[in-house]
Amino acid sequence: MTTPALKYFIYARKSSEAEDRQVGSIQDQLSALEKVVEYRKLEIVGVFKEAKSAKSPGREQFTKMIECISKGEADGILCWKLNRLTRNPIDGGTLSWMLQQGAIQQIISTDRDYNPTDNVLMMQVEFGMANQFLLDLSKDTKRGLVEKAERGSPPYSAIVGYLNTPNEIKKMKFWRKDAERFELVRKMWDMMLSGKYTPPRIMEIVNNEWGFKMPDRKGLTKQEGISRSAIYKIFTTPAYTGKFEYPKESGKWYEGKYPAMVTEAEYNHVQRLLKKRGRPLAMKRKFAFTGFMKCGECGCGVTAEEKHQMICSECKHKFAYLNTERCKNCDTLI
Repeated sequence: MTTPALKYFIYARKSSEAEDRQVGSIQDQLSALEKVVEYRKLEIVGVFKEAKSAKSPGREQFTKMIECISKGEADGILCWKLNRLTRNPIDGGTLSWMLQQGAIQQIISTDRDYNPTDNVLMMQVEFGMANQFLLDLSKDTKRGLVEKAERGSPPYSAIVGYLNTPNEIKKMKFWRKDAERFELVRKMWDMMLSGKYTPPRIMEIVNNEWGFKMPDRKGLTKQEGISRSAIYKIFTTPAYTGKFEYPKESGKWYEGKYPAMVTEAEYNHVQRLLKKRGRPLAMKRKFAFTGFMKCGECGCGVTAEEKHQMICSECKHKFAYLNTERCKNCDTLI
């Protein structure tokens, strides 16, 4: 069988999310397409590969391929399945329109060919099925996460002091104590509860005296110590009480089936201490050396601010007008 002398782009995509399991890798798709190329004697002028979900428009390689076709660099597309090209209605509409207008003269998959003269209904049905697959998958995933929360297992990565452990019987992950870090994190809470330590001071002790190392997502020890933001996150995460909220900020709380590290009373006490002392504010501007220099008397960090100056209309005195309502020289209202 000989196909008219058209130029084709090969497009292969593997989703970065677990939305499909028909093909294990991009290489598997390319291997299947090589057989089609050899059998049909197709002229391939380029190959586009990417590992990204097609549920939303904006894929870099797909967009680049469409632009190249619009410039006349190729006439058709060769793909493993039509759902490799798109799973969203915007990209699907672009392909359908270009095919109808003849900008794309043919789309070949391992199932069938799509030509400008064909009834577009079948293509639209396939695009719609691909999109509906994602919609159904999203609903099923959300339902599965809620069911996991109802069983007392937080549906997200374990917090510091705990590990995600697979349950071979129930085929799900649950939290258990991290034997290496659980007691150390509890000591951090004790230090905070005593009222004698600030989070930054606890961070210094934990890193410099304890040699504490943070775990990675798999529970393995990383080389970095605990950061300032991680310390504050520990002291403001209610899941340490044995109860967790899911989804976050939804107001829906669940009783966790994992050992609590602190009581609710202890957690609330720490929140009062943090509120009293204040949490670090996000920096709007960056200044050199802030956070590195300490006062020799009190040990507090040296900070900086940006000053805006003006000249008094009465006495011509130049002064910084931030946090003041009057001239510092003649007391004129500014």
